[in-house]
Amino acid sequence: MQTKLWTLFTLFMIGIFSCALIFAAAATTPSSTTKQPDVQGVAQVVWVKGNVKAISFNKAERLLKRRDVIFEKDTLVSDNTGSGQIVFTDNSTLSISENTSMNISAYQFSKENKGKNSTVLDLAKGGFRTITGLVSKEDPTAYQVKTPVGTIGVRGTIYQVHTDAKKGYFKVEFGSIVVGNTQGSKTLTPGVDSAVAVELGSAPVVIPQDKLPPVFLPQNAPALMPAKTPTPAQLTVPFPAAAAAISPAGTSGGSTTTGTTGTQSTSGGTTSSGSTASGGGTTSSTSSTTSSGGSTTTSTTSSTAAPSSSTPVAGAVCVQ
Repeated sequence: MQTKLWTLFTLFMIGIFSCALIFAAAATTPSSTTKQPDVQGVAQVVWVKGNVKAISFNKAERLLKRRDVIFEKDTLVSDNTGSGQIVFTDNSTLSISENTSMNISAYQFSKENKGKNSTVLDLAKGGFRTITGLVSKEDPTAYQVKTPVGTIGVRGTIYQVHTDAKKGYFKVEFGSIVVGNTQGSKTLTPGVDSAVAVELGSAPVVIPQDKLPPVFLPQNAPALMPAKTPTPAQLTVPFPAAAAAISPAGTSGGSTTTGTTGTQSTSGGTTSSGSTASGGGTTSSTSSTTSSGGSTTTSTTSSTAAPSSSTPVAGAVCVQ
């Protein structure tokens, strides 16, 4: 009798010990349903024409469309049909031209984090036109653009840059920029000294106004449309969607579309005002009907042209 009781007691204790081990293992194992943190973007797409894609830090690619979120470390790449515009959280807006590759090397902005905000863009080739925002206004040294032939520092401005591996062109439209490399530097302001050419390994050389390259003609300048600064809610992407956007498994395409979201403004300085322009252009659509194997399939495609490069920048505030 005592032997049976002892056996039952032993089995009971073994059962309790086993249950304790199981619960301990469950407590230390991460749950598959644990909510992952949302991912915060740094900019939003205003409009896209043709093919423009974003390549994430891990080489995942995604075609861009209006209102898509742009992340730090993204590289924006356009082909010979592509151009587009993005607006950052500091209210700066940037429009890339065709055949461009530009990396958002570093970006940090918070109104509560003054003194620690920064923007670093790396333009490998191609060009862009931009209106700088609060980062450069608060601290001009916190804003930098790197190109193969030199770097750009700004003082609150509108400017353009076009470059390849051996030669770059820089032009200021409002405010001032400093273009420099190890061979020298030049401060550009609207007027006589508004544009320079820089060859690899050479100091910047001023371009006479009557000899400006075609890329700086108004009809060839990348369009900058008024755009509202994106809100945190617009740039907050739930983890599954963000993971799909920045991982190879989530490579996705997007239709080409065009649009704008309002007016751009920053506080302080000289205000350049105007009416808000919509993401207009010419809209066209085509449809086709295909009959195969007794079934009929109808498809419809449509596209909206991007704003012309001569569209004025309205509601923008720039500070020198």
